This record gives sequence, C-alpha cells and structure tokens, in this order.
Amino acid sequence: MTAFESNTNSADGNATVGAQIGYLQLTVVHEAPTYHLPPGASPEERFTFGLRYLAGGVPSTALAQIEKAMAAGYTNSRVRFYWVLSILSGRTLSQLTDEDEHRLRSALDWPRLRADDEWVEGLRVIERFLTALDTPKDDPQTAIKAFDELPALQRREILRHLELFLKDKVQDAMWKRALEQARADQNRGDRQNRVWMYFQPDPRAPRAATPAPVSTTVRDRALAWAASAVAVTALVLLTVLSGVGWPLLAWFTGVAGAILTARPALEWHYRLIRLRAEERAHEVFIQPQAAPEGGFADDVDRLFRRYIGRYRPPDITKDDWIMQTSGIHRTVRNEIVTSFRDTATRAEEIAWLVRHRVGDVRTRWQNGTLWSYRERLRMPVRERLLVVLGLSVLAGSGVWMLSAALRQEPLRASVTVVIAVIACRVAVTGWLRITAEERRYAADLAESEARLAGDTRAFERWTTKLSRRPSDREMATWLDCDRRILMDRAMQHYNLAPRHVIASAFITGPGRLTQRARVRRGPWRFSQYQVRVFLLTQDGVRQMTANLDFSTGEFQIRNRTNYRYEAVASVHVTEVHRSRPRFRLTLLNGEPIDVEVTGDDLLPPEAQPDSDVAEVVSLDSSGLRNTLHVLEGIAAEGKQWVRLDRQRRGNRVSMLKKTIDSLMH
Repeated sequence: MTAFESNTNSADGNATVGAQIGYLQLTVVHEAPTYHLPPGASPEERFTFGLRYLAGGVPSTALAQIEKAMAAGYTNSRVRFYWVLSILSGRTLSQLTDEDEHRLRSALDWPRLRADDEWVEGLRVIERFLTALDTPKDDPQTAIKAFDELPALQRREILRHLELFLKDKVQDAMWKRALEQARADQNRGDRQNRVWMYFQPDPRAPRAATPAPVSTTVRDRALAWAASAVAVTALVLLTVLSGVGWPLLAWFTGVAGAILTARPALEWHYRLIRLRAEERAHEVFIQPQAAPEGGFADDVDRLFRRYIGRYRPPDITKDDWIMQTSGIHRTVRNEIVTSFRDTATRAEEIAWLVRHRVGDVRTRWQNGTLWSYRERLRMPVRERLLVVLGLSVLAGSGVWMLSAALRQEPLRASVTVVIAVIACRVAVTGWLRITAEERRYAADLAESEARLAGDTRAFERWTTKLSRRPSDREMATWLDCDRRILMDRAMQHYNLAPRHVIASAFITGPGRLTQRARVRRGPWRFSQYQVRVFLLTQDGVRQMTANLDFSTGEFQIRNRTNYRYEAVASVHVTEVHRSRPRFRLTLLNGEPIDVEVTGDDLLPPEAQPDSDVAEVVSLDSSGLRNTLHVLEGIAAEGKQWVRLDRQRRGNRVSMLKKTIDSLMH
C-alpha cells in the first residue's frame, strides 16, 4: 500500500481518534478581569479588550471587538496592524472565507493614514511578503530582511499569527524563524513549575468554626442560686438545732472544707468532661456513615480520602493509618463541612484547607502530640488529694452536726437534713454544669481562634504560591508553541518542507483524565490535550494525532493517518450533548475520525453564567472552525480542491495587497 491510497494507514489501528473525556479531576472558572469589558467602555478600551482575545488565541472574537472600536472612530496604524493580524491569525489563504474577502474589499474605502511608524512598517512587511507570494520568481530575501529589521514586538506578532499564512520560499524562511521562536518560548516563564497553578481554583478563605453555644440558661442559673440559698439556710438551721459549742465548730470546719474542695472539684469535673469529649473525637470507627452522593459533604469526603492516603506517615501502613486516625479525621471533616455548608462553596475551593488539616494530623502523629490532650487534661495528684481531703473534712463536719441535731430535735433535724441534701445536690449539680459549660465554650472558642490563625497562615502561604499562576495569555502562547512544534514533527515524519504544505490546520481538545480551567468569558485550557494536525499536500492529507502533557510540553504520538482528497466522504459537526460539539470526518471506506471539543456541560448552571460566550471562544481557540472550512471544501471538491485553491489564493493575495496598501497610504 502506498502512502496515498484511499484507505487509511493508522499507526494504532483505531480510526476513532476523538478525545475520551473520562473522569475530569477538576473544573475551574477563574474570576479574573481578563475578558471583562466594563459597561460604557471607550473605543480604546474595546480595542485593548480585543487584543486580549487575540493574545489568548481567539482571533474571531478579537476581530469583532477591534472592528467595533474602529466603527466608533478609534483607528490608527496600530489598530489597523492588529486588524490584519486578527483576520489572518492561525490561518492559511485556503481558510479565508467569502466574508473575509468582503471585509477586505470594504477596507479599500477607509480613510488613508499619514503615519509612518513601527506599525506601518509591520504592515509594509506583510505587504512585501504578499508581493513575494504574488510573484514567486522574485527573490524573497528583501521581504525577509525587512522583517528582520522590525522591532521585536512586531516581529513576534507576525511570527505568531502569520506563520501558517505565508507560502513557498517565504514560508520556508519564516517557518524556520517561527519554529526557533516556538522552541525559545515553549518553556519560557518557568512553565513546568507554574502550569499546574492555572488548574487550581481560587481558594476560599478559612472560616472559624462556631462553637456550640452555652447550653445552660438563665433558668438553670436561677435554679442553682435558689438551691444554693435553700441549702445554706438548711445548713444554718441544722447548726442552730445542733446547739452551740462543738457543733458550731463543726459547721465552720465544714465551710472550710467546702471552700477547700470547690475550686479543684470544679476543675476535676471539667477535665473529666473535656477528656471524654476529646476521646469521642479521636475514637476509632470501622464503618463511617456515608454522606448523600453528589453533595458538598460527599465531595469533601472524597478530598479527605485522597489526602489521607497521600499524607500517610512512612512508619505505618495505609490501613492502620486510616483506622487509627479515623476519629480525628472525621471530627475535622465535620467541622469543615459545617463551616462551609451554607456558603455556596465548592469542595475544590477548600482542597487547600483539607490538605492543611490532614497534614496537621500527620505532623501531630509524627511528633507524638496527637493524643497529648490526655496528659494535658490529667488532674494533678496534689489537686486530687486536696479534693479528697476537703470532701473528707466536709463529710466529717456534716456527720458531727447531724448527730448533734438529731439528739436535740430529731423530727425537725430529719426534715432539715432531707431539705439540705436535696438542695445541695441540685446546687452542686447546677453549678458544676454551669461552670463546665462556660469553660467548655471558652476553650472551644480559643481552640477555634487558634485553628483559624493556623488556617489563615496556611491560606496566605497558598495564595502567595498561587500568585505565580500563569495568565491566560501565557497559556495560549505555550499552546501555540506546542502546536508549531508538533507541526514540525509531522512535517519531518512525512519528509515535507513547509513550502510543500498547501494548507495546514489544527484541532485541540481535552485529553483523558484532564483538568480544565478558564477565566470568565475565556476559552477552556486543559492539563492534557489531544492535538490533531492536518497537512494538506499536493497528493493528499497527512494527519497526526498526539497526546500533549501541557505541564511539560511533551507529546506522545498516538495516530498517523494518510488519505487522498477523494477519500473524504463527509465532514460535519454535531452536538452530542449541550455545549459539546463533535467534529466527524468520514472516509469513503466508512472509517470515522471523531473529535470532541468540550463545553460547559459538566458545570452546574449557577457556575456557568457565561457558558454561551465560553463555547464560542473555546471553539475558536480549538481551531475547529478553520479546519472545518478547509475539509468541507475537500469533501465537496475532491482533488480539484488543489487546483481551485490555487486560483482562490491568487485572487486573495491580490485583494490583500490592495487592502494593506490602502491602509498605509
């Protein structure tokens, strides 16, 4: 089989090369002002807005904004330079449409400029390139020399946006420069250490956990005071009934014992309650209760499962680590869920907090402080002895007074004792609960504030780290460099010089297991891409498909396919799901080549108010429209497309020359 027979020659034997979306790890929309045009923007602001889209790899949207600025009267040499680039960016002559020709013809009637600056020089160089295309026998070195003399900014812009447009000897020379520029820029700006940041959501600031309010009420306090008053009255009456002398001494001894016991007894009681609460928070459980699937709590659970395994200390097995820390991790998880449940927060926005808290548990495990609360809450022996001594004195005094009172007035003493015991029990129980609750709330509040301080420091560290997040323009530039380098690999594989390529086209889409992110109203960017390059030559189409790891710029070639023009049966785009158009090229042998370009379908409606704009700019930046235009022509015209394209190119070169000439003079 030759390389140009009708059926395909696929490297992996699988003709369906469309992206399989699979499991998306993360979907992020950044709230950045990059593509936000304020109401009532001036023409100059609108032009600048259009330049952002052009730099972001969305030329059709950029063109629309630049033309609006021009229609409002903002026109100068710089505007006209970028207007030409927006029309030609990322395209070949074959990809210019009838609408583009009409746009160029309309420009012939625009007012002439008298300026002569670097932007006019840029236009003049483009005109010289077109002259070299129009008269291929002429030496193109004059145009190339003029290009090399341009300022760096104009050279870079022409290289980025027009390297596919130029042909023949001019194309060979300019492609070499464009490829050198791509290799120089591919990893510029510390790409490998920064790309991952683009796919991290804007973090949500930490929130303090609100402690449970004090459960005792005014009624409880009033009851405790009343019971205390009754108890004191009963004890005084019991002392009176017991007579004077030694019983009175016993009463004062009992008061001293009560005073001696009160403070350490309250402290001991509080520590016991606090210890039980801490033990419940750290207790091991085997089967946790699952949160409702698909909700915020379920998403937080998945984050905890991911990071608990990742942050396992090296000195313990994964199963033991999960089991022994299940209680404390569940407590931390419940606190986070409770703090953020009603704040419209997505779990990914607090992934940093989950990592920080799980890492804190690991740190405390490794330094031996995870269960330090047991030592901290243990009552000192001296204090416990003091409580025992005080209670002994109090009990002895009570027995002494009671025996004396019963000898004096048995009936009244018995009634008084019963009242005193009941009142004392109510008073002691009440005050123990009141003081324990007040101390519990104060301790919870102090711990919450301490945790918030630690979380805030972690948040500041994380936001400082993310401050190096690449801009959308940088992401677009890196992707553009990757596409040029892949095109060079394809040409080398098929032994093609740039001048042998009649037209070329790209389609980029998401790879498998990809993360995706964009700025508001901007195109989607992916951590993993599938990139398809189509090279149209005299004899047919060469197609190469590769997986791109965007963080490194490394390609894995997945598919190489060759077919003749007359082998293309049909080309069309269908919408398989909302905002998910699928490009399909079908060959005569029935073999389909599918490409899926992902839209906003995986985001909840409240998170995608700009989904229509995102779909448009994502399709534009993917290269789908330009590729579709060329392949539709091939499907309709077959091999005649080559001959007809030569005629169309000649007409368009002449029109472009006239247009650019009119823009300068």
